Amino acid sequence: LLVIPMTYSAPRAPSKKQQNLKLLVDILDQVEHRYVKDLDQDKMRELIENMVNGGLEKLDPHSQFINADEYKSFKQASRGKFGGVGIRLGVDPKTGAFLVESPMPGTPAYEAEVMAGDIILKVDGKPIDNWSLRQVVDAIQGEPGTDVTLTIRHIGAKEPVDRKITRAEIKIESVMGDQRDKVDLKKWNFWVDEQTKIAYVRVTAFTETTTEELARVLDALQKSGLKGLIVDLRNNPGGLLSSAHEVSSMF
Repeated sequence: LLVIPMTYSAPRAPSKKQQNLKLLVDILDQVEHRYVKDLDQDKMRELIENMVNGGLEKLDPHSQFINADEYKSFKQASRGKFGGVGIRLGVDPKTGAFLVESPMPGTPAYEAEVMAGDIILKVDGKPIDNWSLRQVVDAIQGEPGTDVTLTIRHIGAKEPVDRKITRAEIKIESVMGDQRDKVDLKKWNFWVDEQTKIAYVRVTAFTETTTEELARVLDALQKSGLKGLIVDLRNNPGGLLSSAHEVSSMF
């Protein structure tokens, strides 16, 4: 007979970390089973993301959880280029319609005479009334060389028209001037006062190409006798920390 001595130890009290995790699980369980409406897993995921972001906001205003779709958009924006037609898209606050804020000069949309103020009604024949802005943008963007058909209604027009547009690689300008060049609309006029050689540069985001863009602009301005420079960072949402550091280091 083999006798193995046994020692008894009282169960350990859960750690603070375990208690916090249990609290979160218990809350989600209560919401899932007791909320007045049935919530599918997509809704539960949305709830969790909102809970996380709400908590992070309490830590500081600069911390945020970015989900997979938002991260994809961020990576695309930070690259400074993407496959698309070249329009800035927004939502009409009065009607909720998807509105072309402006076509980017020199892009396929600009060449197809898509104009600021146009309302997009369909993408490839599909009505987009119940789509989110993200869904519309994703549907319009795509591989360069592929086609997309936009059904649009011009300002003042009664009937919509179809515009078949071939996507191209769209470069996002993160360094802009005060106004477009009167001769070449693809270029910016950076002089706010050419006689006194005062220039104006607007940095709209910090992307992979911002440092190169700004360096090229400043080099040209200095060769033209630059004496003063206004750098406008208003409404710049940020972007790549490395790019922001490189731009700051230039000055």
